[in-house]
Amino acid sequence: HGGICSRMLALGRKRLGAFVCVGVGAYLLRGNAARLVESVAEEKKDQISANHYTDVMVIGGGIAGGSIAYCLASLIQKSKLPPLPESLSPTSTPSSPPSHITIVDKAVMGGEATALSAGTIWAGGWGDCSIGWLGLSMGTLDLLNHLEHNGWAFEFRRCGGLWVAHSETELKWLNEEFESMRKGGYDMELLNGPQSKLKEPSVTDTVSGSIYTRYAGHVNPFLAALAFVDAAAATGCVSVSEYFNIQKVQRRTFKHNGRTYRFLVTTDTGETFATHDIVIASGVGATALGDLLDISIPIVPVK
Repeated sequence: HGGICSRMLALGRKRLGAFVCVGVGAYLLRGNAARLVESVAEEKKDQISANHYTDVMVIGGGIAGGSIAYCLASLIQKSKLPPLPESLSPTSTPSSPPSHITIVDKAVMGGEATALSAGTIWAGGWGDCSIGWLGLSMGTLDLLNHLEHNGWAFEFRRCGGLWVAHSETELKWLNEEFESMRKGGYDMELLNGPQSKLKEPSVTDTVSGSIYTRYAGHVNPFLAALAFVDAAAATGCVSVSEYFNIQKVQRRTFKHNGRTYRFLVTTDTGETFATHDIVIASGVGATALGDLLDISIPIVPVK
């Protein structure tokens, strides 16, 4: 209750390799996107060996990275991609078999900013989809319902929620937001202060009004992130690597066992990952990762 403390956004159902942005700081680098990856075609196709080979590398194991990995894995299961080679060439010395998707985090999955978030999901029905984030929030609820139905536990509560105003200025803005949502066909109620307190007795007397939605809910954000990662790994399409801090990202186009890779990623432990696509889903850490590729990702911490 009490407003938007965090938003968990679900992936749209787009084909593998499409642009993905989930929550704060998710960014996809297409190997063939000329706007982001310049002059790759001019590079020499070297024969490069790596410890790990993967089609897509997701950097960041929070709610963003976990949900991206899960949704991409679900798309792979529905598609008819050629099987990965069972073994690598004898000239390489990998520490893991090849994978479609690898999710990497510098610590434990879900243990950074995700674990500190409030875990609130603000949703108001599908409406006419004129307010994008509300539709994405409903998609999140669908995903969470699916995970819970399949046995993943993350303290999911469908409790409804209040978006409250504490002053006349906030109340005026809240009324404008409600009118926009009402016109879009979203299922919400506009309440005054006393009505808000009747809906939720813990509301303070300073609340002058609120928007109520029965769709809002709450999860344990750490457990939700782990559920996405574990569900992704359970598909057999995703490998999980913790305590790997990315130190270098090189644009290196090369082939290995008939598959094309466009990036060579090196960690602080010296492990190397060859990948075709990179998804940066590391929150405020995305800026530093973008710097490794001379790409500006203007994400800064709120505090």
